[in-house]
Amino acid sequence: MTVYPDSDKGVKKLVMAFDYANPDNQQKLKFDFTMNLLDFEKIPMAPNKADIITKKELDNVMTDIIRAQRK
Repeated sequence: MTVYPDSDKGVKKLVMAFDYANPDNQQKLKFDFTMNLLDFEKIPMAPNKADIITKKELDNVMTDIIRAQRK
């Protein structure tokens, strides 16, 4: 395992390698992968309770729209 440090994020890249060999039955397994750590995105604030529409309010709006379309 190789870790590449970054002064801002702590870690910018991680490389892992795995090499296994079983001499008894001649099986071999070798792989590696690289993980580049990207900058994180700030999570937006949750909306106020006044901005959230309840299911009942949404149902009433949909009912009003359907009634208006039938006229």
